[in-house]
Amino acid sequence: MDRRQKLIRDLELNISIIIRRFKKEMSDLFGSDITNHEFLFLHALSKHQPQMISALAKELNVATSFVTVVTDKLIHKGYINRERSEKDRRIVELTLTKEGNTLCKQMEKIKNEFMLKNFEEFTIEELEILLLLISKWRGED
Repeated sequence: MDRRQKLIRDLELNISIIIRRFKKEMSDLFGSDITNHEFLFLHALSKHQPQMISALAKELNVATSFVTVVTDKLIHKGYINRERSEKDRRIVELTLTKEGNTLCKQMEKIKNEFMLKNFEEFTIEELEILLLLISKWRGED
């Protein structure tokens, strides 16, 4: 195996470890009431309300069926509402409930503190380089 292949393999392993650790730590932070996916949906919805399921799926880059499953859970927990649009009754819109909005703000604060702690060892320059490399990997210029 040449050096490039070894580096790519090491990178793959480290990314997997980071993702698993991140998911576990976020799950531990949020507790049993809400999952990381549910938080991501609440957060995305908090930025643009009301929002259609298809728009939320596009924003989060997931299938509409996945959005339906997660939003059903969030509706059952009392964090979001699903209502027909007043402008066009064929359109179903999602909005946060008061409880969902409060929870989203609390979780956002917890997540921000968690992220600051996780990156406290990085200098501004290192963070800029990391962001540049990840953006390049994602295909963004």
